[in-house]
Amino acid sequence: MSVSELEREFITREVTLDPLKTDAALSDLVLVEVEDPAHEFDVGLLRQQGSEQVPWLERYFSGDGAEFLAEEKPDLTEYLVCFFIHHFDPSEAIVSPYGVHFSSPSSVLPVRFREACKYEHPG
Repeated sequence: MSVSELEREFITREVTLDPLKTDAALSDLVLVEVEDPAHEFDVGLLRQQGSEQVPWLERYFSGDGAEFLAEEKPDLTEYLVCFFIHHFDPSEAIVSPYGVHFSSPSSVLPVRFREACKYEHPG
């Protein structure tokens, strides 16, 4: 995942205290994109099987992903949402009560999300 140098420095200084530990902590960080979720969709209910990690820094975009809409779920029928998830295990699906399964997150931040989806460490 592309993390800014300032954020990487913060994580090293305030969280891990070691650049190698920072690299390890960020090595399994991914961005998940959910296209056209159901209207009652709640990103806070998503979980990866076998993990307690939850979506972090969700951002909502127009249905085609071209326009950033908000940090909160819009009152629209068509949109997409992206969020970060820590400690991602590629062998496990992301599931929700809606029966939606996601299994192909990206470890590279797509260009269209770079301005709106700036990573900030929760620490």
